[in-house]
Amino acid sequence: MIDAAAPPGGGDGGEPRVMLNADGVAAPIHRSVRLAAEAMHVCLPAIAGHDYSAPFRVGPPIYQVAFEPPADPADRSAELEAWLLAQAFGEIARGIRSALEEAYLFAMIATMGPATIVQFQEMATKARADANAWPNPRLLAELGNLWTAPLIFDAELQSLQKARNCLEHRSGIVEARDCDGGEALELVLPRLAILTMIGGEEREIQVGVPVDGGPVWARRDVMRLRFARGERIRLQLDDVAGVFVGSFHLAADIVARLPKPADPAVA
Repeated sequence: MIDAAAPPGGGDGGEPRVMLNADGVAAPIHRSVRLAAEAMHVCLPAIAGHDYSAPFRVGPPIYQVAFEPPADPADRSAELEAWLLAQAFGEIARGIRSALEEAYLFAMIATMGPATIVQFQEMATKARADANAWPNPRLLAELGNLWTAPLIFDAELQSLQKARNCLEHRSGIVEARDCDGGEALELVLPRLAILTMIGGEEREIQVGVPVDGGPVWARRDVMRLRFARGERIRLQLDDVAGVFVGSFHLAADIVARLPKPADPAVA
């Protein structure tokens, strides 16, 4: 995200400048989405198509551990799917968190103005340490003071973490601890809505539904899912893909709200 560069024309007498690249802010989300999406693409068909009726062994020939077939192959398939979803959601949450930390550092540098090298290094070190230490609500609040427009997605971050915890620690079976005192786990997950005008009203485009030929646009949105106690978190592949695409759009929203660099000179 940060490159130290000499001024145009080069030479030893000029002031070095800090060059900011907003692509570095979005990069953690892009990497996480790619990793999670590729893992789901490779592993989900293998989980669905595996023959669970035969025992299998792991380890070198001289000491192996043997596993008998599961009593309920369908349940074992669901457990493996839940484990995979937990890794995917955890990876997306990590990518978003890293992007927010990069966004804070970017914004602090962009708004600091001229500074000495020592002042710049001290500010950058403190900004990184603060962003790394703050919980998500505090980090989002601090960013809200620096962004050009508010961007509220704390609910999506919390939901990704809630879903990951339930999937990883309870095989996706919702328990009381997942429900925040209620009777169900409610998730608010990022997605991308494709919209158009139908009959003079804004409508989301659905597969197989004719449209009027008007303008088409995309907007970051959320999907709201509810799972009662004792129910297993199960997502359709299209829902998971929607989370991935929505996360890409979230990265673009973060970049769009970054303050414009003031071209600070570092003396």
